[in-house]
Amino acid sequence: MKKGLPNDFLGYVYILLIASLLLGSALSRLVTKNHSSIMLASLAVITTSFLIVALFNTLYIIVLSMIFFELSWGVLTPSLTYWRNLLIPSEIRATLLSIVLGISTIGSSIIVASLSKLSSIVSLNFVYTLVIPFLGLLSIILFTVMLVSRENLS
Repeated sequence: MKKGLPNDFLGYVYILLIASLLLGSALSRLVTKNHSSIMLASLAVITTSFLIVALFNTLYIIVLSMIFFELSWGVLTPSLTYWRNLLIPSEIRATLLSIVLGISTIGSSIIVASLSKLSSIVSLNFVYTLVIPFLGLLSIILFTVMLVSRENLS
């Protein structure tokens, strides 16, 4: 039995997800007054989209949840760039970002492969349920860094 969307719809869903990401980036330009609030709201929506995938097993609800994820990621990315440029001195920014990107690429490859294997053993909903606490922890860490850095910059 085949799972997932019919092949005829895959292109449309891909375009919809990319358009959601672009729309999120465009929205970010409109609301860039308070980067920390934008980041917190985006992380809350991202965590909620993972929660929806964990709770519901309907394909179309999952696709809708992923659209909200992409929209939120599009809003979040410019704010992350703003904070990165504010916190990391320009003299070491390129080197540091290259190192972090290399480590995160290797780490995310291992994590994604592990979660993929786990989802074939248990279920995709269970894997998303495992990811939600890590997203919450990431949100707390990012928000704490922003608060501490805001105090240090003042």
